[in-house]
Amino acid sequence: MFCKNCGNQIPDGARFCPKCGYSYVNAQAPTGNTQVPPRMPQGYPGGGQVPPQYNPAPADGGDGGNKKLIIIIIIVIVVALAGALVGMKVMGVGPFATSQVSSDDDRDDRDDDDEKDDEDDEKDENDEDEKDEDKDEDSEDEESIEEDYDEESIEADYDEESLEDSDAAVQKKINKKKKKEKKAEKAAAETSDIEDMILLAQSRELTDDDLEGFSSFELSAIRNGIYAYRGYVFQTEEWNEYFSGYDWYDPDPDIEQGDLNKLENKNAGIIREYEEENFGGIYTF
Repeated sequence: MFCKNCGNQIPDGARFCPKCGYSYVNAQAPTGNTQVPPRMPQGYPGGGQVPPQYNPAPADGGDGGNKKLIIIIIIVIVVALAGALVGMKVMGVGPFATSQVSSDDDRDDRDDDDEKDDEDDEKDENDEDEKDEDKDEDSEDEESIEEDYDEESIEADYDEESLEDSDAAVQKKINKKKKKEKKAEKAAAETSDIEDMILLAQSRELTDDDLEGFSSFELSAIRNGIYAYRGYVFQTEEWNEYFSGYDWYDPDPDIEQGDLNKLENKNAGIIREYEEENFGGIYTF
């Protein structure tokens, strides 16, 4: 007999092919349609017989059915996963829980910011109201002071015929009135014009036309400004405080009145003479 696998001649009743190792233990017995290999001339290898040529058909293992089953299983799994994801998203669990919590936190933060903005707006409004009230009170105080220390009112209240208070009390109120007027005059002075005159005094000799129109305080500020421009430290603290508002004022204790140059010293004298001629003396705090 011949091996079904390789065509090698094997002994009858052999359990496997000695050449290819094909096993005949579970092999089916040949049917009546098995083709008997033809005899070959004497001396041909294999005992004079031509090994049969087999073209075994592929075994029907049902591969088509298995593929369909696998595809169906995959589709079922995909549908199940999609349904599970949709359910978790609706319920806010799983990977969607953090997103939901974060969204709630953001909403809470926005609410807190809105409440804070409202509180700030309310605080600003309260501050504005307080400022307006303070301004109204200051205005009322100024009006009250003007009424209390109005020169005509003082003269009327303290007429010689109806004077009841002592002369000292009257003089005290009059002095307060004058002090208030000086402060008001100082506040009303044109700072830019004063500074321009101080700087002009450094470049040329001043004339009466230059000084015309200035008040007693302004002329005194210009005259003392010539010294302040040099860094002179005044004995009167009010002047030191006044000139501290100018960027160029740099106090130097070593500077004395005699350190002015010829032009500056001459202009200071011109202003002083103008003050005495037109105001009867120099301005003092």
